[in-house]
Amino acid sequence: MCVISKITFVTVLFSIIIYSSLLTSVRPTPNHSTSESHLILSSYLKLALKYTASSTTFDKSQASNSSLSPLSLIGLHIHDIANGHGGLFDVKTTIGITLSKDLKDTTKLKVLSAFQNFFELYQFFSMHPAFNENSSDLDVLPACYSSFDSCPFGACSVCSGSEPFNKTQFHSYARNIVASKFLTFDFGSESLLKRFAFGLVLMNTGYLDKAIEHFERFLKEFPNQPEALTALAIAQFRKDYQAFGNQAVNLLTEALRLQSKNADLYVKRAQIQFLIGNYAQAFNDMSNAINMNRTAWQLVLQRCLVNFALGESEAAFQDAKSAVRLHGRDPHLLLVLGAAYTRLGRLRNAAETYKEALEEAPDLVDARLRMADCHRVLGAGQRVVQLLTPLLSPADSAGGVRPDQTYAASKLAAMSHYSAGRCRQTLNYTDRCLALHPTCPVCLFRRAAALANLGQFYESIRASTAIMVQGSLAATAASPEFLRSHYLREWGRFLRGRLDTNWGLLNFTTDLQKDFRVRWILGKSLLESKVYREESGLQPSQEDVTVPDLTAYNFRQQELICLAKRVGQSFRTDTDGAVNNERVTFALGLAAVHIGQLVYNATHDRYNHNNIGWLSLIDLAAKYIQLADLTKPVQLVHTLLPKSEPSPTANSNAPDLQFNHAIVHRGVPNPPLQAYFNLVFQLAKTMTEHSRGPGSAGSQDEKREFDTAQTLGQVLAIAKRRRTYRDEDRGLVVGTQVPSTKYRDQMRHEGAYIYLTEDAKVGGSCSLGVRIRLRTLRLRSYRDELDHLLSELLGDMRAGRLANPGPDQVSEQAVSRVLTLLYYLTNAMPLSHRSGPAAFAVAVGLLLASNIGVGGRPPPGKSLELEPVLAGTPDAFALVTRQWLKPVALAKSVGAGADCLSVTAALPTLRSVLEMIGAGASADCPAA
Repeated sequence: MCVISKITFVTVLFSIIIYSSLLTSVRPTPNHSTSESHLILSSYLKLALKYTASSTTFDKSQASNSSLSPLSLIGLHIHDIANGHGGLFDVKTTIGITLSKDLKDTTKLKVLSAFQNFFELYQFFSMHPAFNENSSDLDVLPACYSSFDSCPFGACSVCSGSEPFNKTQFHSYARNIVASKFLTFDFGSESLLKRFAFGLVLMNTGYLDKAIEHFERFLKEFPNQPEALTALAIAQFRKDYQAFGNQAVNLLTEALRLQSKNADLYVKRAQIQFLIGNYAQAFNDMSNAINMNRTAWQLVLQRCLVNFALGESEAAFQDAKSAVRLHGRDPHLLLVLGAAYTRLGRLRNAAETYKEALEEAPDLVDARLRMADCHRVLGAGQRVVQLLTPLLSPADSAGGVRPDQTYAASKLAAMSHYSAGRCRQTLNYTDRCLALHPTCPVCLFRRAAALANLGQFYESIRASTAIMVQGSLAATAASPEFLRSHYLREWGRFLRGRLDTNWGLLNFTTDLQKDFRVRWILGKSLLESKVYREESGLQPSQEDVTVPDLTAYNFRQQELICLAKRVGQSFRTDTDGAVNNERVTFALGLAAVHIGQLVYNATHDRYNHNNIGWLSLIDLAAKYIQLADLTKPVQLVHTLLPKSEPSPTANSNAPDLQFNHAIVHRGVPNPPLQAYFNLVFQLAKTMTEHSRGPGSAGSQDEKREFDTAQTLGQVLAIAKRRRTYRDEDRGLVVGTQVPSTKYRDQMRHEGAYIYLTEDAKVGGSCSLGVRIRLRTLRLRSYRDELDHLLSELLGDMRAGRLANPGPDQVSEQAVSRVLTLLYYLTNAMPLSHRSGPAAFAVAVGLLLASNIGVGGRPPPGKSLELEPVLAGTPDAFALVTRQWLKPVALAKSVGAGADCLSVTAALPTLRSVLEMIGAGASADCPAA
């Protein structure tokens, strides 16, 4: 039976969440000596784990019990971590799932949110060798943190152990402590020192009740002794800090009244304040201790943690930098500094700092793993492989590599290769990962997804099912992969049953059940659906897809593949954090060629009466993107919304669809969108300045306030004073508008919403971003605009008014008109995923139909999703985009015929499309 004290768990969780990561795969190098760098803060780990073990009994067989409370489930994960099983990711995902389901219990919500917010925080401090399972409990004597290798038995927790109570023996230990001169204070009597030391022995051998009684009697006889007050505080705190935490703080406050210049007392009180959740008081105490000893790098490092708990990322970073400056290029401190850079979104600085740590200690595996992860997020896949190779091939490594480190490296490599669209390489690393950890949901799902992308649906469905049947394992059931595996399996069944269906007749919108599509987009569990009907099982007579090499295609097919490959290069980006997926970029190139041929044939063949609309073009691009990565839903949004806008008071079952492009999330910058920070921040300031709250009047003083505001928090503070702060949003939300080309000044479309909010749960840390709400009326207004633009564009193309003026000259009018269409198509956000790239594929296709190619690609920092949304006007967008687009006149037409193979003819079935995407993504084509 699973028994857990919720009250105890809630209180102790704040310490556990910070230090549970220390027992996972990323640990300090075992041979590293910690005597010099031992931190007082290291006591938290053992303390937290001790309370977990003493107050909780876990039974893994109960993990699948639906009545198991969310806190018990989290406790189960922490127990697994403490025993070397599972990982931080498992715990984090449990929190995410629980937060989305259980919002009624405010206590649970507060605790679970705290855990989620501290995910980066406890990773941050898992890097220093002082944080390990040999750390001591909170100790009375300062010498315990510098001389614990030679301390006498009973003086410190680290050099003590449980023993049967023997008063004579314990007195002997106490005499030895006094004789060894380990006590640095003097009560004026050796007998008093021995009595005090006897209390230490009781405490450090586990007899806490006896120790508390002993020090209470001691203080009754000899009051105003700061050392005895400290010992009593720590004994009470060790026994039960949820019951005695505040009392321990009061005892230490009394000790500080007697010794106001004792930095160690401030540190101890700060540690206790931190563990009971008084972060601001902990910060003040730690700052006082630092002011008394400005060269104590250990204290500065501890204040780092407190600053992160307060949401002060920049201050925490400055503390990490100061610790490195004070202590030198200690490789483990460099890891902490690198993590602080990561917390600020400065990934290149973080990678460089990890590189320095690796130079100082070439065998420091933590540095290699974290540096590889930085490069993975930055999109530098080749660098990731280079860094991880020594861990994936232990025989070639200079130092010893543990199996858990090889497992972490193989998982990281699999994630990196999958993000880059290299499915075969993904399978190699998922196999290594699963050989070491057969139930790892991350590797199981990446394997299932890679197999599905390659058209190996039978094995993919087996792999997805393997995740689903592990629902009895808490770590699997709580992971996003468990939820996503249901969709991948059903999606695989759907596609396998239609492999030989005509590609042009397939309609993912009408053929897929609506409840399936809505739940997939919203990330809701498919198991909770009451109307979904499972797809039929696999038919043995139907074969899976076999992806051929480029050489298996005939010459004209190879030409088509290489053309799509070259066009796909226009979709690649060098923006930090934006990973180029080879399958997706090729699919976008192929979609652009296909769209170009359809439009060319419709505008150049007078017998072609096909009615081409923008919805059919964007849907075609969406289908190619969907097949390039089968794990993400790419659906037409208007098919998910009600036909008419529900009234605000009506109870509507319509899904709440919106896109959030976070530029800063809870104080952490989002690297791919950092180029837009200044623009969006300035827009937020300007629009807040012009939106006056009740009773607010404009003045030069207010204008100066906005002009001098440099941070998100300062703008929010002004908004509160001006009464434009919305309590329900915890900040301000301002809307933009998009001018109409068709109606000019008569109407404007709904644009995006710029939000600037604060999170009360994370020290008031701020979020800044762009939000787009998808509503029926909004999409309807854009539909009217797009119908008008495309109709006029196609009409002028048929009339030859947009033809290139010469063999080496581009029709500027054609480019401008297509970019205007792209502006509105992206602002409409017609797809549930990757609307920007899909709209760009339509635009490139329209240019190809006009015999115009694209010679450039988005420069670093440009987002195909956000650029049109924040451009202001279509003319401004076209002017900037024209510069990097570099349109060129094509010598050959993309129209099907002598110059180019027809895409429709080359791809008759779904099977042929999957084959070509797989072959084209890895094809080695010659340069144009």
